[in-house]
Amino acid sequence: MMADIRADVVVVGLGAAGSATACHLARRGIPIVGIDQFAPPHGRGSTHSESRIIRKAYAEGKQYVPLLARAYWLWESLEKETGQQLITRCGCLVIGRADSARVAGTIESARAAGIETAVMTPREVHASFPAYRLKSHEIGVFEHDAGAIDPERAVAAHLAQARALGARLLMHERMLSWHAGPHSVTVRGETCRIEADRMVLAAGAWVGDALGAMRPPVRIERVVNAWFPTSGSSFSPTRCPTFIWDDDGTNLYGFPDFGHGLKAGLHHEGTLVEHPSQLDRKIGAADIGVLYEKLLGLFPEGLAVSRDASTCMYTNTPDLHYLIDHLPGTGRRVVVQSACSGHGFKASAAVGEVVADLVLGREPRINVDPFRWRWS
Repeated sequence: MMADIRADVVVVGLGAAGSATACHLARRGIPIVGIDQFAPPHGRGSTHSESRIIRKAYAEGKQYVPLLARAYWLWESLEKETGQQLITRCGCLVIGRADSARVAGTIESARAAGIETAVMTPREVHASFPAYRLKSHEIGVFEHDAGAIDPERAVAAHLAQARALGARLLMHERMLSWHAGPHSVTVRGETCRIEADRMVLAAGAWVGDALGAMRPPVRIERVVNAWFPTSGSSFSPTRCPTFIWDDDGTNLYGFPDFGHGLKAGLHHEGTLVEHPSQLDRKIGAADIGVLYEKLLGLFPEGLAVSRDASTCMYTNTPDLHYLIDHLPGTGRRVVVQSACSGHGFKASAAVGEVVADLVLGREPRINVDPFRWRWS
């Protein structure tokens, strides 16, 4: 028998942005229902596998810096509310040629926003962080307040807070259809029918399933992360910051050893598909070999071949920037937040706050005009 549920807002998708949105709405006393086809946190989407880099100096665009600054404050607040450590402030080292877009952009972003960083020579990097061996033509830009955030723990914390504040969260509830009328939005799931004043679509890589013919022009990118066993203490979080290495246009990112080995992956180098079901989740020796060979160029000593790996997804827009906006043609009753394009987790606490403002018809404290719907 189909259950009928009434709410002010229904949130579809409870991953990084959806869980944060649910939490922010519940904090404001808004009666909400959240649904997800899985049970976040889980390993099928984009917010799993131990760690994500968190930083403020952002070469990818100045439009992200206010979101990132606000997200830091919100993550710290969530840590205090839950008594959990979500962020490890081990710093972040951006490495490459001084004139590369990533290194120069990071320096420019830090200066413009007053973010504390240090520009370091290869010798200075090795003296401070012994595992690293930069090439003679490279520099490092070290951001002191950066580090890593645990995505699964953070999603779980947002969901727990939302529940504690009265949100009704339905897991393993796949949305079959929805309709935005002049006065309400109706969502039909597998076991329930939800009627709400407004809806948030935070379906991540499944945004195409949620929007059908209104699907934005997104593609799903396969991302492989692998953990490489380390020797010695040089890879511990106190001695090894997170890193992003621009090696002549190829971007390798990674994390210190939190107990499972040094984690690394390649940024925007993966195969593109149209739907998550087409994603190849099998990881072969070639996937691991590419990462290992790249890592040896930065860490020539102390790493063994990977013993563990996982696949993740980016949901990419054509310009590789966020999508946060009211869905055209829905009378401003539906807000879509998806297509994080590889920027996603670090700012998701602030994105959730912005989306909560938008769905309630309020002016967000952070300007998200650059992320509006921009396709005909």
